[in-house]
This record gives sequence, C-alpha cells and structure tokens, in this order.
Amino acid sequence: MAGHLAAWSYLHEIDSPENKAFVSAWRRFCNAPNVVTDDPMEAT
Repeated sequence: MAGHLAAWSYLHEIDSPENKAFVSAWRRFCNAPNVVTDDPMEAT
C-alpha cells in the first residue's frame, strides 16, 4: 500500500437534500431504518 492515501471525508449528518436522499436510499437498501452511513458505504 506504499504511496496510497485514503481520505475519510464523508459525514452522515450533512444537512443537504442530496445527502438526506442518499441516507434514505441507503437505509432502504439495507432494510434497516437506523443504519448509519460512512465513507466506504458512500463510495460503494
């Protein structure tokens, strides 16, 4: 992994219509109404 960088910049609580739509869609996809998202999930 030498020379590779990872930046974890996604925040679940961003107050924007796009983020709220993403979190809602992710929760439907997971069939879990309280699941929390993070950077790897967002990137997927």
